[in-house]
Amino acid sequence: MPDLNDLYFFAAVAETGSFTAAARALGMPKSTLSRRIARLEDTLGIRLLRRSTRQLTLTDTGRAYHERCRDLVSAAEAAQGVVREVHEEPSGRVRVTCPITIAQVLLAPVIPEFLERHPHVSLQIDATGRPVDVVGEGVDVALRVRHRLEDSSLVMREFALSAPVVVASPSLLEREGEPCRPDDLSQMPTVGMERTDGRCSFPFEDRDGRMSPVHVTPRVVTDDLRILRELAVKGVGFAALPRYICWPELMDGRLVQVLADRSMPAGRIHAVYPYRRGLDPAVRHFIDFLGERLPEVADTLGVRPD
Repeated sequence: MPDLNDLYFFAAVAETGSFTAAARALGMPKSTLSRRIARLEDTLGIRLLRRSTRQLTLTDTGRAYHERCRDLVSAAEAAQGVVREVHEEPSGRVRVTCPITIAQVLLAPVIPEFLERHPHVSLQIDATGRPVDVVGEGVDVALRVRHRLEDSSLVMREFALSAPVVVASPSLLEREGEPCRPDDLSQMPTVGMERTDGRCSFPFEDRDGRMSPVHVTPRVVTDDLRILRELAVKGVGFAALPRYICWPELMDGRLVQVLADRSMPAGRIHAVYPYRRGLDPAVRHFIDFLGERLPEVADTLGVRPD
């Protein structure tokens, strides 16, 4: 059986993409690391890495082996974390980034409870609409709403699913009538999210689940969901909004959902964070807390827990 330390070393090389970077991260000589990986390959009787003067890549077997090594390392770290948590009170600052509306609607209500549980932890919350490089900008946790995870090097934890709904004010419906089909919206006043290509559409799905967007010409475009909500309430146009952002208005009748029998693709409310060994206890506790509380908060806003 291979030395389990060699599996740990191999995982480090696979994740960093070079012996130099892995040796630096592990705090050991590059030559020693290279010998340990060579010994592992000899023990297994198979090549895990393709080496050249310019690059280092995994073989097909190496990629599959790395997945198993990563699972073993994660399990060992989790076991070690149980012991560490007994001795360590979480402390320090956790840097969090998320869209403004997520920060206001989902995160803000639960922050006091987290800080009460962990009095030695502080939070830095960067509420922004711009894309954030989690690793490059030193972010501990990023909350996002996406249809899929773009960067497979990041760890993702889902909390809830949020599908947009098309809403309008009673005054707009009285003036324009209610759309019978999604295509009707192309001839009706709308407000929508700004897109880089200058086009705007409502992302409907057809009966078979395939994308069937309806292109519209909004009277107002913006990148702020709160502005869209207020414009919809004022009767400026139909809007496609996440349910969590307009739930109070739907409940009190200031907005009405239309085309309720037609679906839009659900966004996944989730946290992403870098895969790294020895995750700081404060960060781990924060992620676990979000997993406990965010689905509950989302449920109160008419959003389906994951």
